[in-house]
Amino acid sequence: MKNIVLINGSPKVGEPSTSRHLIDIASPHFNGVQTNRIIIDVQKSMENHTTQSDFEAILNADAVIIAFPLYMFGLPGMLIKYLEDLQTFYIQKGMPEKGTKVYAIVNSGYPEPEVNLEAVRVIRSFCQHINAHFRFGVLVGGGPLLLSQGNSSATKKPLNSLNDAFTAISEDIGRSDFQNIDNFIIPISFPRRLYLFMGGRAWLPMAKKNGLKKADLYRRPYQA
Repeated sequence: MKNIVLINGSPKVGEPSTSRHLIDIASPHFNGVQTNRIIIDVQKSMENHTTQSDFEAILNADAVIIAFPLYMFGLPGMLIKYLEDLQTFYIQKGMPEKGTKVYAIVNSGYPEPEVNLEAVRVIRSFCQHINAHFRFGVLVGGGPLLLSQGNSSATKKPLNSLNDAFTAISEDIGRSDFQNIDNFIIPISFPRRLYLFMGGRAWLPMAKKNGLKKADLYRRPYQA
């Protein structure tokens, strides 16, 4: 029996998140009769004070899959805090002799998935501190498009690539060895200029919702 923990590291509250969407796409790949699958939402884990029991589940996992959005070319602050507390938990409990396999699914608002590389390196470094085996990352560009466009022509190719990546994770978890596997780089299938234009326009209703005008988005309050 393989214990698999999927961690949603998105800090979004009360609205859909791409990270949770990616976990929902990945989950069916781990539904075999020989697996026990647990999904942990970091936000809820911290709010509901279930971190200790959730940390126990992670400690006993054969594989951990961490999905999160790219924030300032790194991890969301909430997820960093969660992983720091997890490391402290590991130290208090004693580092496990078995090396849990760890995978990262990182989605970015940028169309280029390569910007996620530094965040993947952070997860790799974290694994070295908890005696875990980082295996590989799934780097997704244009993550919001996957959430907003569903199963459209714009998402068909990325979704196929994601399914290939999640199948590779499932197969890797089932192996006892540690074959070298490269990161999966998954760009969007959408014109870059149009994607950036649409992304820029999306800020306008968000500004209006928060009582701001279009001109406020271009203010430079700290300019000398």
